[in-house]
Amino acid sequence: MIWQKKVYIPLIAVILIVVTSIIFFGTHHHNKPAEITVTSNSSSVVITNKSQYVDELAGFPDNLFQHDITVLVRTYKKSSPPSISTMIRDGSLTKSATNTANLTDFIIDIPKQKLSFSISWIRVKSDPTITLSVSCLEKDKLIYGDFGCHDTSLL
Repeated sequence: MIWQKKVYIPLIAVILIVVTSIIFFGTHHHNKPAEITVTSNSSSVVITNKSQYVDELAGFPDNLFQHDITVLVRTYKKSSPPSISTMIRDGSLTKSATNTANLTDFIIDIPKQKLSFSISWIRVKSDPTITLSVSCLEKDKLIYGDFGCHDTSLL
């Protein structure tokens, strides 16, 4: 009886960890950019100063970014412009690495629509998994004023 309890507790803990991981990674990851199809109703999204960050953005998931920014402009501005010009805010890009992943963070400004968001891009080293996360900025980092941003991590 004691032996059975010692086996069940670690087994339950492992099952909980696996289920939690599946839920988290299943809802927060996109596939490789080559496997993503951007629908024809997406706007053309351009990072106007991307040439200044060629090394930092090597392999950047442009299709995912284009889709997410188009959805956000539609959500917050109730419009769907044919093109959206964005800029990486000067001094906002940071890169870090662990043994398992590379992380790139930056702030994207959308001047014409007066919107700004935090972008986090994670590339797992052991497989082609890419995570692109778009988040609201803290109010003190908003250069166009508060536009009522709410959690955008569900994109």
